Amino acid sequence: MDIETGNLVAVGKRRLKEGHRLIIVYSPGKRIKVVTVIDTTRMEIIERREERRRWVKIR
Repeated sequence: MDIETGNLVAVGKRRLKEGHRLIIVYSPGKRIKVVTVIDTTRMEIIERREERRRWVKIR
């Protein structure tokens, strides 16, 4: 979850592109709205937001 915006964030490995991560940011609710999709090899994008506690894991 993105603490700043309240949006949910899904991160997963790409199957066909080794080393790539797919980041999907979406708003929760009755109708899911995709805010952005990022295809990246830069893990520091994810690590930085987790370190600063902007993105936190929820269960």
